[in-house]
Amino acid sequence: MVVRNEYCDVVPDLLLDHSSDPLLSVTAWSCSELILKMLHSVTNTFFTAHLPMSAHVSFDNTGMSYDPTAIVTNGTFDPEKYRGYSPLYMSAALSMTYGVSFAASTAVFVHTFRMSYIYILTQTLEVRTDDLPCSVAPPRYPSQIPKHIEGRTRCPFTLDAVLR
Repeated sequence: MVVRNEYCDVVPDLLLDHSSDPLLSVTAWSCSELILKMLHSVTNTFFTAHLPMSAHVSFDNTGMSYDPTAIVTNGTFDPEKYRGYSPLYMSAALSMTYGVSFAASTAVFVHTFRMSYIYILTQTLEVRTDDLPCSVAPPRYPSQIPKHIEGRTRCPFTLDAVLR
């Protein structure tokens, strides 16, 4: 199917699918994540071949649940006990979760700096004489709100909070 719009004479249907179907991006992410998890397990990446593909716990070298108290002495990490016990092994799903989480948190900082570095630098280096909270405060709302409008908005929320 071919669609015509104001920006382009002809837009293929495949280009519209990612934005027209809200489940398509979720499905694509889930499929790609499943494929990556299977590749982790099959190729023994991070030594995950002998572990379950998806588990919420970490494992030791015998395949049992990891016991962090076995490597701690008086509340501190003991390298000798760690060498004697076992390194930490994670399932493919858990390693993907940690990887995506660290990548996302790094991306937030990098994206924020790249998109706003000029504003950040000027605000950091500039000597400010005006009051900062007043300069970033939203415009003031009307000081006199009619009582009937205030009552109509406040009563339902108050009743909802009290009845719960």
